[in-house]
Amino acid sequence: MLDLAGVGLHPFLAWRLAQHDRVVPDEARRRLEMARRASSMVLAYRREGLRRVFEALDHAGVPFVVLKGFALAYRAYPSPELRTMSDVDLWLNGGDLGAAMALLAPLGWKLPWWHRGDGRYMEDGITVGVRHGSGPLMLELHRSPASFDVLTGPQREAIWSRRVEADLGGRTALVLSDVDALLHVCLHLACHHRFVAGVPRLLDIAMLVQRRLDDASWPAIVRRSGDLGIAGWIATALGTARDMLGARVPEGALASFDVQDLPRLRAMARAQVWSSPRAGMTPLSILAAPTARERFGRAAARLRELMVPPGQPDASVSQRLGRLLRRLTYAAGYIIPAFVRTMWRGTFRGENGARLRALSAENEELAVAMRERSAIR
Repeated sequence: MLDLAGVGLHPFLAWRLAQHDRVVPDEARRRLEMARRASSMVLAYRREGLRRVFEALDHAGVPFVVLKGFALAYRAYPSPELRTMSDVDLWLNGGDLGAAMALLAPLGWKLPWWHRGDGRYMEDGITVGVRHGSGPLMLELHRSPASFDVLTGPQREAIWSRRVEADLGGRTALVLSDVDALLHVCLHLACHHRFVAGVPRLLDIAMLVQRRLDDASWPAIVRRSGDLGIAGWIATALGTARDMLGARVPEGALASFDVQDLPRLRAMARAQVWSSPRAGMTPLSILAAPTARERFGRAAARLRELMVPPGQPDASVSQRLGRLLRRLTYAAGYIIPAFVRTMWRGTFRGENGARLRALSAENEELAVAMRERSAIR
């Protein structure tokens, strides 16, 4: 059970066990309590590191919003160490990522090697992922959250305009409003990650619903989802959180989304939740594509991502080739060997390979269905 949950959920499980009189093996209880203590120590380290980041950005007049994990830890969870995270996300709303990196460099933040082979995370990408020294702190600076790619510019600006102040461990910062935070987490799970390895994100939804929303919030959630053209993704995410974790989403609210075949979409989503992106089940994996033609298409899409800087479709041939060569240099050292090891182990052969390809195909079908049911009526 602990392995299935993953270490990211262990602090929360420790808290839940402390609430209930359950017979638990001593070793399991010890592992969970150690995980919670370790999360508390990392939280203290992260809070101090982010205090300096926030001060540097504020001093330079760079506006930002704290997204997802770090905001949810203080806003939606009973205690902040219960919400573990691999990084902290800041939305700069179109700000200059290179300039932000320059501000943070004297504080010890720099681009790690594993982001240098991914065109999304470079200085000219849509996101910059930086690491504090050689420690566990990671920070992602977003021009715009990838989950909001399905929204128009004015729609993103409206969300930005509704940001609110919040106390994040003794430091006030701007975060999304409660309704917008729920829509963002749902979109991140359903549209961006397509429910792959989605249990922690479903827990975010359940905690937000339980601790930040009331019955009066649901009409606004349903209306805003329809106005933004994201009802299919939101209803599927909320329904799946209700199915799997008992999230307090009223059945009447789900019906109000008026999403065709919602029970079927929820069933498809549940099949993806326990899958692992490392096993190649995600559609972003080239090897998991069901046919050779689709594998070629995915490979071509990744190649184009490496060559063309986001927002610069008119980049010259020399710029594109230079960008490609820089990325391929790192890919040859870090990414390609991992693919070779995966193929050598036979992950995509036999019954296991057939299962992975079937899940990948179903994931594509689910993504198309949610997109079609999100059209503004």
